[in-house]
Parts: sequence; C-alpha cells; structure tokens
Amino acid sequence: MAVEKLFKRGQIGETPQGEKLLVNDKGNAYLVSDSVIAIWSSFKGNTTEEVVQEVATVIGRDPSEVREPIEQIVSQLKEAELLSSAE
Repeated sequence: MAVEKLFKRGQIGETPQGEKLLVNDKGNAYLVSDSVIAIWSSFKGNTTEEVVQEVATVIGRDPSEVREPIEQIVSQLKEAELLSSAE
C-alpha cells in the first residue's frame, strides 16, 4: 500500500434517534459505528499503517490482525469523501 498521508474530512453528526453519522463536505451522511468514528478521527496527516499500529496498540492486538479491516474502512471512507490526501 502506498504511503499516503490522509486527513479526515466532514464532521460527526447524529440522527434524531441518537445514532452516529459521518457527514462529508457535500452533506452526504453515513451511519457509522463508534469504531469507525475512532478510526476516522485518527487521520490528521497519518498514513493508514500509522493508524493500524495505533489501533493495534490501543486494543492490545497484533497489527496483522487489524490491518485488513482498517484498510477496508479507509477505502470506504475515501470513497465517501470522508478521508482525503489534501490537507
């Protein structure tokens, strides 16, 4: 995977029922879990690998156990325009 520094885009929102949303700069909202918000919040010019290492340390797991799921989440967040390589 290329070494790409990523920055979070958009903001956190909430449904009237209290469910968490991530809302991109275009106003598109996505229902997400607290785990996805935690991963999204980690991107402040970090690479995906740096976030993998950080998450693995926090939850006490080997990075190889969390790499693939985090890479999938990152891919979806980029597609939803919630992560960008532009600051």
